[in-house]
Amino acid sequence: MKNTVKSISLLSLALVLGACGTSAPTASAPIGSTPAANRASILKATPNTPTLWFVELAGDPTTLSVQSVSGQQASFRAQAAQQGVKYQEVRSFQTLFNGFSVQASEAEINRISRLPGVLGVYPVKEIAAPKVEVNLTDALTPDMFSAIKMTGADVAQNELGLTGKGIKVGVIDTGIDLEHPAFAGRVVAQYDFVGDDYDFGKPTKPDPIADDCGGHGSHVAGIVGGNDASKGFKGVAPEVSFGAYRVFGCDGSTSEDIMIAAMEQAYKDGMQVVNLSIGSAFENWEGTPSAKVGSRMVKKGMIVVASAGNSGASGQYSMGGVTMGDNVISVASISNTEIEVNKFTLSSGETIPFMAGDPAPTGKAGVTLPITKLATSTTTTATDGCLVGTANPYAAGSLTGKAVLIRRGTCTFYEKAKNAQDAGASAVILYNRDSGYRRPR
Repeated sequence: MKNTVKSISLLSLALVLGACGTSAPTASAPIGSTPAANRASILKATPNTPTLWFVELAGDPTTLSVQSVSGQQASFRAQAAQQGVKYQEVRSFQTLFNGFSVQASEAEINRISRLPGVLGVYPVKEIAAPKVEVNLTDALTPDMFSAIKMTGADVAQNELGLTGKGIKVGVIDTGIDLEHPAFAGRVVAQYDFVGDDYDFGKPTKPDPIADDCGGHGSHVAGIVGGNDASKGFKGVAPEVSFGAYRVFGCDGSTSEDIMIAAMEQAYKDGMQVVNLSIGSAFENWEGTPSAKVGSRMVKKGMIVVASAGNSGASGQYSMGGVTMGDNVISVASISNTEIEVNKFTLSSGETIPFMAGDPAPTGKAGVTLPITKLATSTTTTATDGCLVGTANPYAAGSLTGKAVLIRRGTCTFYEKAKNAQDAGASAVILYNRDSGYRRPR
């Protein structure tokens, strides 16, 4: 082959793009006598024996007076006490959900379900933490610039002059990095519901500030409205104000009743838009309590945007939670139209993009190598670079100081790369048999 390679990773594997529990104890006192300090002490339940439940009372709290909702809840407490129902109240809701989250045995929750005024009981779901982007600086990559073009946000900013000024956006997530310059002076409301050490099943220990130690909330807020002049970065609406509502600790999951508490708080704080980039897979019914709350937020004039979840590959009907609410904007992911990758240059001047193997050494700029391949190799040779029986297909020393071109297929990337390296190759270029790209591992 006549072409040589410039700026290629030494001894790297490169993929050329497009080239070829235990049971909980039953509470011993009715709800009215439960100390408030203990109400957030939630015991972890197995999927088959939930001990944490929602109790929903009849009546939409968005259409009832505060006095009416309070009266219903007081009546429920009195009836439960009169009949000797044993349970503990964890949280009460009066704004967007009329009812409580409680700890109770299955026998006691069955009794509760039959009390006058009870519309329904539902298990409180554990909600997994979203995938974390620890470093916000890494999150504000050029990928975001192309995403803004894909959504038309660049037109809104540059042609229509829309920046989000005067709009308050609540981010219900892991919190927001309050000291990051992308959000300086723009977090106007914050509430930590859980504390650093919280995980589903542990007591909550809220912190006075909703700072982010998980990273995902800051990543989301950066997309929504980050504005970092030092990086030349702007999110979709770079002049919005933020409400930070922290429902996850530094690690671990949260519970549905905490999510609803955060949604109610965002409503009370006057957020006009609320974002929940949090999935709750296969809870696909609009009657779930968090979905009902999402519907009521929209009914009250708020824009609610919720993740469709990350479980679509597991089959249909994978959505769940808030995203199932009426008129909630349910958002799934799509592939970016642009990606940023490294490239090497052929002696002909053509540039070839590639993604480095994992693991692989960092490439060095300015290195020039001749390209070679097996004489028998073609773009349809699936066994290209694979062992022949137990023998290396490359003669010892035949690839010394060269970059070898190998087609994907049959054996592992590792086997192909190792065979080439054992024959002295300085670099391996593994190319797709189909169009598109895939990170080699």
